[in-house]
Amino acid sequence: MNLRSKRRPQDTITVFWSDWHARRADSGVPVNDIAHAAQSNRTSIYDLGKRGKLFPDPEFVTKLCTALGMNDAEQREWLTRYRALSAVSTNQPERRNWTTWHLGAVGAVAVVLGAAATVLVLAVTESRDHTTAPAAAAAAAVIEVQNKTVAGENELAEDVTPAYLSSRTVRRCAAPENACKLAGTEMSSGALVVAVCRATGDELVNYNRDSPYPDNPHRAVSNGWYRVVWPDKREGYLSEVYVHPAHRGGRGLRDC
Repeated sequence: MNLRSKRRPQDTITVFWSDWHARRADSGVPVNDIAHAAQSNRTSIYDLGKRGKLFPDPEFVTKLCTALGMNDAEQREWLTRYRALSAVSTNQPERRNWTTWHLGAVGAVAVVLGAAATVLVLAVTESRDHTTAPAAAAAAAVIEVQNKTVAGENELAEDVTPAYLSSRTVRRCAAPENACKLAGTEMSSGALVVAVCRATGDELVNYNRDSPYPDNPHRAVSNGWYRVVWPDKREGYLSEVYVHPAHRGGRGLRDC
């Protein structure tokens, strides 16, 4: 007997608002207070998620997170996931200023809650014998920047030069002879960015090749790069050497 495999739900606006409403119920914050904080109304708050064609702006999502008492780290996670889905959306309507139109026409941002903070848009289909087909590559993933270099026998230290995105997968893009750095994309450790695919390029390391400490466990060497979508929609590459170790290895993304 063929049993229908349990399907992993696709990341949708319905999932996001379902999670948000569950969080609202658990918080105990009155709907009237949330509506006031978001400069909205009670009915519109209850209607969140019922219509999913327009994306709200980040300011509104921030107000909702704040109204539920989320701390800065939680707000950053929710907003990063929102921007991730927004960045890879292939059918995104024009944005509107959230304070100038009725919430009844609300759009939504989709989120997948996961310990690794990875945003997955899964394409899962079923064959005729009711078995589940393999999941497609992730459409996007949130990765954390680790702009650190090896120091001493067992330490990492923040690099004095910020990490940045480049238009090519080559080293030293800030150098005049290469001129492939994307201006205004400087990042320090802890920054969260959205990767949409993986590539190979120049091999980078996070240590001095003549270092007297060859056994430092934090040493990293790789020719892997992520293609990242910046909030202003520009795209550029970031070496995975400057990504948190837990987020190296491609993150299940497609090849660029």
